[in-house]
Amino acid sequence: MNYNKWSAEYLSEAEKIKERIGYIKTEVKAKNPNERRNKLHRINILYDMYLDCLHIGKYLGEREQHYET
Repeated sequence: MNYNKWSAEYLSEAEKIKERIGYIKTEVKAKNPNERRNKLHRINILYDMYLDCLHIGKYLGEREQHYET
């Protein structure tokens, strides 16, 4: 297994999700209360996904280092 490649893919996806969160945050400011609540809920879900990708990517990178030694 190539853990570095796998790690890079997860970290890349984490960055894409982070960018999407930033975009949605700009939309939240001008929405009515119901739409705002929906956008904030979506941000929370995406943030959980971001954290999952980030932690898995870092874990896989550490795992590669473990097998190199």
